Amino acid sequence: MTALTGWFDQAHAGDRIEYARGIDLPREEAGVLLVQRWIREGAVRPFFTRDPDNAAVSVWIVERVTTAPVQPQGQPDLADLQMKALLRALTGAAVQGEACPSRGKLAIEATGQRSERAKERVRWLMKRLEADGKIAVEPAPRGAQHGPVVTILTGRHAGKSTRRMV
Repeated sequence: MTALTGWFDQAHAGDRIEYARGIDLPREEAGVLLVQRWIREGAVRPFFTRDPDNAAVSVWIVERVTTAPVQPQGQPDLADLQMKALLRALTGAAVQGEACPSRGKLAIEATGQRSERAKERVRWLMKRLEADGKIAVEPAPRGAQHGPVVTILTGRHAGKSTRRMV
């Protein structure tokens, strides 16, 4: 990794270095993680080729794009984006006085999918919203024909809740 860091500090735009070689990319290796960060920051451009002597061996190379200091570009947190979408959907139902949407509908709103994994994600996101003090959830009794009652705790719609449908 120190060789990579030294190369990065001295490299000019267009300079290249091999950072990994093998059958599979060793994704957990410190040097590979460092290169992945540089790629996200836009400081290097990745290349992939095969070893000319052994076609089964892959060679991963990066090219220095710029020598100017790179400001890391913060990627939006997926959980935050999904929590915002979920809170919008819950707030919309509360404002309209509707029942809490099903986990399937909420999964589509928050994740764009309706799979069981997406529904579990909604359950986790709702727990996060509740822990953050943005909603209060009153679970539906066992065997009920309706979902939970969700009360919005923040924003201009604070105090509104999804009503139970009988």
